[in-house]
Amino acid sequence: MPPAPASPRRRLEGRVPADPARPLVAWLVNYEIPFTPENATRMAQAAVEKYGTPSNALNTLPMQWCSHPSANTGIGCGGGEARLDLSQVAMTLTDPAWQAARIRFVRDSQAVRPER
Repeated sequence: MPPAPASPRRRLEGRVPADPARPLVAWLVNYEIPFTPENATRMAQAAVEKYGTPSNALNTLPMQWCSHPSANTGIGCGGGEARLDLSQVAMTLTDPAWQAARIRFVRDSQAVRPER
């Protein structure tokens, strides 16, 4: 029996501050297929066709795409912006802005104000 087709996995988190109209936000989406050399080659070809030259063009493991790549060739994307990573047969889209917002929200909600 052939393996079941792969489907994306999503990581959801509560929006902060809370918004009843849109309570959840996706901060990570992952898609992975079984490893074979052919699958890895096909994933890389499909990603380059769809997204263009990787932001870390000289490096191929992982390939990265982002809006504001480093000016240093081959470095790729910084840690503070959304990016797409392809490592062989696993593609991951992450947006650290939502994690940072949650951390800020928790930090700010725990702040103590001195009494007068």
